[in-house]
Amino acid sequence: LEALSPLEALSQLGQRCEQDPSLLIRTVLHHAEASTRALAISGRVPGFGWRIWEPHPPSSLVQSSGPYGLTNGLISVEVNTEDGTFSVNGHAGYGHIIDDVDVGDTYNWCPTEPELAVGKPMATRAQVIEQGPLRGRLRIDSEYLLPTCAPTEADPEQESLLQAVTTVIELRADEGILRVSTSLNNQVRDHRMRVHFPLQERASNSRAECAFGLVQRPLAAEGGPNEWGVPTFPSRRFVHAGDLTVTHEGLCEYELVDLDGDPQDPLTTAGALALTLLRCTGWLSRGPMASRPLPAGPENQLLGAQMQKPLTLNYAIALNHPDPYELADRVWSPLQIGTSAGEGSLANEGSKLDISGMEVDAVLTDSTGRLVVRCHEPWGQAARMRVLGRSGQIVDLLGNNLGPFAEELEVRAHQILTLSLDPI
Repeated sequence: LEALSPLEALSQLGQRCEQDPSLLIRTVLHHAEASTRALAISGRVPGFGWRIWEPHPPSSLVQSSGPYGLTNGLISVEVNTEDGTFSVNGHAGYGHIIDDVDVGDTYNWCPTEPELAVGKPMATRAQVIEQGPLRGRLRIDSEYLLPTCAPTEADPEQESLLQAVTTVIELRADEGILRVSTSLNNQVRDHRMRVHFPLQERASNSRAECAFGLVQRPLAAEGGPNEWGVPTFPSRRFVHAGDLTVTHEGLCEYELVDLDGDPQDPLTTAGALALTLLRCTGWLSRGPMASRPLPAGPENQLLGAQMQKPLTLNYAIALNHPDPYELADRVWSPLQIGTSAGEGSLANEGSKLDISGMEVDAVLTDSTGRLVVRCHEPWGQAARMRVLGRSGQIVDLLGNNLGPFAEELEVRAHQILTLSLDPI
């Protein structure tokens, strides 16, 4: 077949139509990129499944609320133009960015003495960039006067520069979720930037996702004579404390802050959660420093760990959300949209894999073409797993058969399970 340019194809098509006016021609145009993008509500789509899109009227439309606010009836947000924070459902102080000088290394954070921290921008500008009704967006542009790097004995007085930070808050119809994106071209070295969120329900502990489990942690961290017990903890995709759940894309460090007592006291509670947006350091390891008197590894200077480049940092928050796993899946596993000419044997709606009772970690095919599912029980409770209409083999992490199963299984608390499914 001869490849034709679009103009050549249209020319030949016109000639054919001129020769035979009764000719019925069907044309299908394929674009490398979408020429038009449209917002639409999908409605509920089955897990590991599909659904033909049809118009689906939302029940909670997004609309403006005040000069710099949005609401959809489920959750509301409004920007404070004085400090660049935002309120959620009338409660102020969310999204408070605090940047502190960090003289630590890739192993340990370490503050200066006295601590040098900036928590208020020099200037802030807010605007509504989308008003709804299906999606609303607010933009906050702030400038922070930050030290260019950590002070040294040779140069205790460091210069400062204006660091621009842009935050976009997104609210969608029918969702009680605020999606937030913070962007900056980082020009500063030796610092830690965190975003703080108030807890309307003060918390004495946190729960965070880790590999194959959910870990509950106290306010204090174990320390000793050779290392501070810094209570910054890891999370895989989300952390929950009080009434707040924060899910993130690779922002794996958090801390409960604003304590009302000694962190070792079981009656002490935290009033806020701090999520680390970035830590910038110029050392693999160094010593001595206040948080750790001895080196933790080679004292090598680094360049890439200063993170001096354009960055976009994404997270989402929800209040009183019942299932943090569902929240993380909803935010970070968006629907895949395809087109069809109406041909094929699939029904308008369905699923090829219906699983309940456990959290799914991976779905793949092995070397023989069998579908393999790995999952785990995260809540620390015995449960019943169900794979509707499917049977197969229970296998270990190496793929060795451990025994058959048919549709349902009793699982232990924190059990990791891998299933090799029979073809259907």
